[in-house]
Amino acid sequence: MCLLLILCFCRSVSSYDHHELHQFAQITAGPMGEIGPRCSQDRRLLAFEYFSSAQPNAVQVWLMPTKGKFADAKPLLGDTEKSYGEISWSPDGVWLSFIGGSPESGGILSDQVFKINVANRQITQLTHLPAQTALGGTSWSRDGRILFEMDDDLYTVPQIGGAVVKLVNVQAKLPGVSPGFPSWSPDGSRVAFVGRGRSSGRPGAGHDLYIVDLPSGKIAKILAGLGDDAPSWLDQDRILCSRIHGAAESSIWLVHVSRGSAVRLTKGSFDISPAVCPGERDVYFARNMHVAPSRFLMEGFHIWRFKLKRSIRLATTQESD
Repeated sequence: MCLLLILCFCRSVSSYDHHELHQFAQITAGPMGEIGPRCSQDRRLLAFEYFSSAQPNAVQVWLMPTKGKFADAKPLLGDTEKSYGEISWSPDGVWLSFIGGSPESGGILSDQVFKINVANRQITQLTHLPAQTALGGTSWSRDGRILFEMDDDLYTVPQIGGAVVKLVNVQAKLPGVSPGFPSWSPDGSRVAFVGRGRSSGRPGAGHDLYIVDLPSGKIAKILAGLGDDAPSWLDQDRILCSRIHGAAESSIWLVHVSRGSAVRLTKGSFDISPAVCPGERDVYFARNMHVAPSRFLMEGFHIWRFKLKRSIRLATTQESD
């Protein structure tokens, strides 16, 4: 994952309220960095991407109990000759889907979609795409489809493997936009993604939050100025995402899709990749307290957690009914 910097504005934004957030705590403290937290459906396990000092450019996947300590964390995927990431939990919490990359001649990676049983470490390859295919994703739906990005469009593959099907023709509907980090809404009727502007004159420009309404096929831009990391649904109409504020600050935002409004939840650090623990008020995210030039992109990022106050959760429940 890349952290590309941009400063933009949305239709309706407001500052965060300290009374709506509390109990900030650092969860991980590895020697290099950790990002991309994902909480299992039963709320027992936290999966995240881990970077080691021995292999700082290799992406590993680790697991730790949500009620435990970082000392309890264990590697799940860590082959240094391959790249792992873009993880998503299955609805039953038994599997994690991920993108696995194998090096080819000339240093080019060939990506495929896989799943791993978190209990017995059984790995199943779900796609069998041509060599040197690049993928992005994944997101696991309630009806058993795994969503991912390929060739600037959005595709699905069944959770048992099989034929790859194009879900959204982004190229036809949004020329010049490359979709990244696609994510199903809880009921599967919407897909969120980060749209990257391919035609922009400078790197990092044009990172916007888009929502696809699958029944109608319509795509709407909801928020500008996003970071280059995955959005996460809080409920059917609210999304957590990161936004960039200059070269040394990024914050977590709560976006209300139907209202076209957004509220800033954090500030003062470089915060990315938020995700909520299902059915709870715990929000996990990656934070870098002191962004500084580094040879390694993820150095200094660690997983943190805060709680949303009950007022936000209550409003969410009422609006979801």
